[in-house]
Amino acid sequence: MKKLSLLILALGVGILGCAATTSKDMRLSNQALESINNRNYLEAEKYLNQALAENPNNPYALLNLGVVFQNTNRSAQAQVMYEKVIKLNPTDVAGESNEKTNQGKTLTDLARANLNRLLGTHDSTSGEIGRDGRFIAYNNGTVLDTKTNLVWAAKDSGEDMNWKDAKNYCESYHGGGYRDWRMPNQQELAGLYDAKKSRPAACGPSFAIHVATELIDITCFAPWAAETRGTGAPFDFAYGQRYWDPQTYGYKLYRALPVRSGK
Repeated sequence: MKKLSLLILALGVGILGCAATTSKDMRLSNQALESINNRNYLEAEKYLNQALAENPNNPYALLNLGVVFQNTNRSAQAQVMYEKVIKLNPTDVAGESNEKTNQGKTLTDLARANLNRLLGTHDSTSGEIGRDGRFIAYNNGTVLDTKTNLVWAAKDSGEDMNWKDAKNYCESYHGGGYRDWRMPNQQELAGLYDAKKSRPAACGPSFAIHVATELIDITCFAPWAAETRGTGAPFDFAYGQRYWDPQTYGYKLYRALPVRSGK
């Protein structure tokens, strides 16, 4: 199995190996990956064009050039590159990655994942594992709300935290391989409240919370929301109310629940 080094801006790939035995087009593709890692897309594009001049069907170079196009707002060109990789259907497998969820995926899988992100669709390489009304759960730890097209983490932070820590938790969350997670606003959290549905709160089983789906594990009463006015804004799933509490509060009931936009 070839070992790959991956970068998740959009998914970039390279092959690790001895320079003396690596073909010229692969050496150029590897140089391009280093440039992508440094976000020097102009330099990366130069190397990739040289690689493709050597071998027009090098799937690494095609995929990496798609990454360059995608990260420089040239969506149409990126789509062409990803579709070329998918058509070639390479069987090279990602043996190393800075995202565990990508290990074992083929270049075709990664091209398809990048294309889905580019087109604003949920990653079809992530298998569906459950449905609950308008909600769809995937095996990468995400839940899609088809009504709002918001993608939620399948579980909140599971521990008490203040507003600042909750914000950092959401923004550094990498569930499903995505890097655009954020803290939800109160309106988005309110969209998950359903007074007709009830279940015990894990942090206090004698109390009930009212969440629209069993697929999202909210472990206590009040995930923090993004709004601030000197104080922070949790949403209370026990009573369906919005509060303003000191941002320093981080005990008993406060959690972080990351969200991202599906488009």
